[in-house]
Parts: sequence; structure tokens; C-alpha cells
Amino acid sequence: MTVHTKTEPKPRTTALRLVSTKDLSRSDWLDVRKKGIGSSDASAAVGLNPYQSRLELWMVKTGRDASLPKPDSDDPTSPVYWDHILEPIVAEQYSKQTGRKVRRVNAVLQHPIGGDPTAVC
Repeated sequence: MTVHTKTEPKPRTTALRLVSTKDLSRSDWLDVRKKGIGSSDASAAVGLNPYQSRLELWMVKTGRDASLPKPDSDDPTSPVYWDHILEPIVAEQYSKQTGRKVRRVNAVLQHPIGGDPTAVC
């Protein structure tokens, strides 16, 4: 008698690269970002972002955001401006404090235990 057992696939331990962003324009990059919840969206999704509500996040992700003000990354009074300025400083300090490397990856990534990469939120 032969017993067939189903072997489970080995779980991924590295992030899945969904889209290379190296040669994307800002507009195309923003379009790609609309297809999922990224780290910048997570706090809004759980209601903890002082700059964006859950409703605003939903409007952005579903293309209903034409009436919302757009953040200006060139305006020093905008949080988006400071995000760009402080990102390398925060990454460096994180590395110093944890001993972990931080690398810039020119791609949209999916967590190894994430859902269907073709699903739209």
C-alpha cells in the first residue's frame, strides 16, 4: 500500500519583489503604490495617522481622491518634505542602534507571508 502525503511548500523568508521602481516616474510610482497598503499607509489603516484618516486612505487607494489636497514634497511645511529629508538619517540611526543593515531597494516589496500580490485593496 502506498501512502501519498502532501508536502507543504517551504515558506518564503525574503520579500517578494513586485515591481522595480528604478526607472519609474513619480507618477507611475504613485500609481503602483495605490495597489496595496505600504508601510506609509499602515498607520492610517489602523486610525493612528495624524495626517490621513482611514476614509482618506480608502479614497486614495480606490481612486476617489481627486478632491483631496495633494502633499507637496517640495514644501518645507509638509510632512512629506521632511520624510524625504529624514529617511536616510532615521535609517542610519536604526542601523547604529540595532546593528542591522538598512538597504535602499528600488522595488515595491511584499512581505513573505503577505497575501495575493494581484489583489487590490
